[in-house]
Amino acid sequence: MKHFYYFLCIFCCLSLWAQNRWSLVIGCSEYIYWQGYLPSIQSAAHDAQSVASLLTSDICAFPSNQVFVLTNAKARHSVVRSIIAESLSQSKPEDLVCIFFMGHGVMKDDRFYLLLYDSDRTFLPHTAIALDQLADLLATYVPANKILLVLDAHRSEEAKGGSWQTHLAWSAPLQNKELSILYAAAPYEISKERAGSGLFMHVFKKALAGASYLNQTVDANGDGMVNVDELGEYLRQIMRFSGLNQHPVFWGHNAGILALWNPQKPWIQICQPQYLHPTEPTITCQLKGKIRHCREIQEMSIESQMVTFQPSGNPLPPWNAQVYEFTCSVSIPALASSLKAKIKDDLGKWVEIPIPLIWQEQGWYDE
Repeated sequence: MKHFYYFLCIFCCLSLWAQNRWSLVIGCSEYIYWQGYLPSIQSAAHDAQSVASLLTSDICAFPSNQVFVLTNAKARHSVVRSIIAESLSQSKPEDLVCIFFMGHGVMKDDRFYLLLYDSDRTFLPHTAIALDQLADLLATYVPANKILLVLDAHRSEEAKGGSWQTHLAWSAPLQNKELSILYAAAPYEISKERAGSGLFMHVFKKALAGASYLNQTVDANGDGMVNVDELGEYLRQIMRFSGLNQHPVFWGHNAGILALWNPQKPWIQICQPQYLHPTEPTITCQLKGKIRHCREIQEMSIESQMVTFQPSGNPLPPWNAQVYEFTCSVSIPALASSLKAKIKDDLGKWVEIPIPLIWQEQGWYDE
């Protein structure tokens, strides 16, 4: 049974690495039919451009031809629907699709509408996109099973209102997908702007690029990769604790990969055993784990013991990083903090990597 769970874990990890990534980024600071009815937004279009630049950078490595950016006059109702139906429809079930919206939203008749450049106040159902309409579009046209929606649309009093049920019930058509929703603010709040950027999007971009806050980064498990769950939970907590008086809401589950920091730096993880028992001054155990490196690995050792390893799946395309599975029998001094691993790449370069160890703590009765 243990072997079954080990290989299941490996399979799930590899399925993530096989994914392709797509994004639609909408930023609307201008509206034809809403002048005088809603406060002006200075940052939405600029934020959309900067988010798209980050997604196509070396950190996130989204393919540039799969990131669609619509700002102001380009963010028309028909264009948004066309990109979802014709471009995002080319995604595959294992892919990740991210949709960002920065602009005005309004609550009307228990429906939340995302306002586009040509949205008409008197014909909202036909010229704006309600969240339930967006869910229907994604369910109908987009094969990707991993979907992230980032909505920075609480920009006025018109956006306030609705219950939590109202803000989640619209997603019912997507219940069979790994859907995550990241709201920039709570339903009763107005999303803020500062220094030419939306406050939420400023923190979002900093976090994804690797900035730390209170000595913490978005990479919760320290593997050098940032997935949707890590980002959503980090933003939710950091902005709540920062005193900015804006409380993002993160809902759902999605392990889709958004970024890889320092792709040139090897990363290693022990999968089995999960923790060690300090029963003897020195224990001998069989280690199983994974290592990721951007170069082909020729040799590997742990504490001078040669390691058996083999490639696991295809390299992660944007960064050409390869995952290997390895096994090794090694003697470990009780309560040692780490082991020393050494790898030799295809250029003949040796790299030394520390492997942190986790020991089971003993209770009062040595249980």
